[in-house]
Amino acid sequence: MELEDNFLIEETRKGDKDAFGKLVDKYKIPVYNLAYRMIGDPTESEDVAQETFLRAYKNLNRFQTEFKFSTWLFQICINICKNLNKKKRRLKIISLFLKSNTGNTLDERMDESVPQVGKLLEKKEEAQLLKKAVGELPHRYQRVIVLKYYEELSYKEISQILTVSIPTVKTYLYRAREILRDKLK
Repeated sequence: MELEDNFLIEETRKGDKDAFGKLVDKYKIPVYNLAYRMIGDPTESEDVAQETFLRAYKNLNRFQTEFKFSTWLFQICINICKNLNKKKRRLKIISLFLKSNTGNTLDERMDESVPQVGKLLEKKEEAQLLKKAVGELPHRYQRVIVLKYYEELSYKEISQILTVSIPTVKTYLYRAREILRDKLK
């Protein structure tokens, strides 16, 4: 997969705009999903995704092929979201009901695992509480939770995206889980 991305990047650098279009097609949904989880607004998320690819295209010569292209894209996307949230001076709630990497919504996953209606309603209430609690986390913790549990990235990838050390990522996750545990008691 990385070899294919690196080939497309080299072709784009040589002037083949169709090659970059293939990269956009490949990553447009994950980039949009990440933006949506960080911002919570579909229209703004589309704008962030477009801006992410525009910046990636303009700065493609800076990309180092020893890293994963997706990690670099996610880093650009998170920086745009962070700047947008700074301008707005408010936090948005992350959508837990957005499709995951498996394509199933949280509602569908609950339906598959909890067939009884009463338990399903209880799970939905818990999910709403979790959604609210995650939305109230400080940004640094919120981003780490989204990248680890919703994007299912490794500590190393999160570290690269957020430009912090792996121990810092682990610390942020620990603190975020502690805050969530306290809020959800």
